[in-house]
Amino acid sequence: MTGWIIAGAVVLLIWLIGRIPLGAGVSRTREEGNRIWLQLGPASITLYPRPKKTPTKPAKEKKSKPAKEKKPKKEGKPRKPFTREQIVTLARRFLSLSLEAAGSFRRKLCIDVLELDLIVGSPDPADAAMDYGKASAALGALWGPLNEAFRVKDGRARVDVDFQQEHWAVWGRLQMTLTIGQLVWLGLRYGAAALNILRETCRDTNDAEKGGRNDGKAASS
Repeated sequence: MTGWIIAGAVVLLIWLIGRIPLGAGVSRTREEGNRIWLQLGPASITLYPRPKKTPTKPAKEKKSKPAKEKKPKKEGKPRKPFTREQIVTLARRFLSLSLEAAGSFRRKLCIDVLELDLIVGSPDPADAAMDYGKASAALGALWGPLNEAFRVKDGRARVDVDFQQEHWAVWGRLQMTLTIGQLVWLGLRYGAAALNILRETCRDTNDAEKGGRNDGKAASS
């Protein structure tokens, strides 16, 4: 009975860990500037800008120990490089696998926040009106396919005009999440498939090399 309770607790713990959201975000605002961060559950880790390091006390100098002589490593037989045809085949199979993985990743990825503000800067009202129409059409053409390709929980896009500046500006925020379980599932499934492709290509190379040796022996005899 105790064994079943422990097994159930382990399964429950693994399930809870797999449900932890793992996310990433990027934002560009007037107040904060550019910012990139990672999200692991409730904890947020800022990747950019990096926090300023506090000055630390200089470390004491340690006495240098005499370097040990390194033993020479045994060199194995050099692996025969892939042929041009094998490289092309390998690239084609990896591309097909990458597209399949991207499709699965896209269906599992959730965009929590997607905010986009396109500011049209022009001191001339006539030019601003023309630019506003072009920007609205371009943003509308982009917004529709983006919402069809991904699941967007909270999204908005707008175009505004600023007569005080001469250049356009883009402000926005993007935050997306996956669970740890989904990320592990994607890595195991497509990582194993990529290793199988590489293993099959190496095996074909070795078979071709052995076949060439056998043909050479037969010709010499």
